[in-house]
Amino acid sequence: MEERLGDHVRELREARGWTKHTLAREAGVNTSEIGRLEAGGGPSWRVLEGVAKAFSLSVSDLTATVPRVPDQDPILTQQVEGIIRAVHEDQMSAQEAIRILERLGFLERRPQKVGQE
Repeated sequence: MEERLGDHVRELREARGWTKHTLAREAGVNTSEIGRLEAGGGPSWRVLEGVAKAFSLSVSDLTATVPRVPDQDPILTQQVEGIIRAVHEDQMSAQEAIRILERLGFLERRPQKVGQE
């Protein structure tokens, strides 16, 4: 079943009995970043990695229930656009970008067209 990343993070956090502050501390990020993520905001790679680590998950596992079709997942679109921009502006190598996309699980999956199952 597909769900929003923020909802999934909230469920994982609440299942552990953690507050947003506790998750933020465990993830090494600000409480406001956890609030933004749970509200549906697009997280940075740093926040995704921190949250995944706090839950002892890979980023790919953390985001496994999130839709992968960019038209359905604006967070994924933002992340990929940011990675492309970083490569274009020589802030990141293409090889590093590929590694990040692999860690996101994006390269493992073949996005389906909207309406396909």
